[in-house]
Amino acid sequence: MMDDRQATSEVPEADDWKIDLLSHFDLIESSPDLADELTAFREEGVLIGVCRRSDGKWHYPAFQFNSETGAVRPEVAKANLLMSARDDPWGTLGWWATPNSFIRGDLSPMKLVLSGDLNEDEVEELINIQFGGY
Repeated sequence: MMDDRQATSEVPEADDWKIDLLSHFDLIESSPDLADELTAFREEGVLIGVCRRSDGKWHYPAFQFNSETGAVRPEVAKANLLMSARDDPWGTLGWWATPNSFIRGDLSPMKLVLSGDLNEDEVEELINIQFGGY
């Protein structure tokens, strides 16, 4: 049985806006050997994961992980925690994917992370500027 946090992360086939939002992300499926660790991170709000109804498996936007080491990017973990991703995974995903006028070049926060041009202090400052504190 799913708890309320998991239910908010489901991808119902009828929710076109969720499907559209997810199209901005490369998703990776949870592997059985990492499932417990990823679940703990998701439940803490460190990572955003979505459970697809079509296969019942958890998938994670790949930008959250260092492509060389596989570790959770610290700047992503910090932003997800500050943005309360545990309670609002869809709103947080929207923030990551949306071009932002507070970022040079109107890039999305996700593109800035992928370019290696956003650290933990900067992500906190960006969220603080955008939302006037958290």
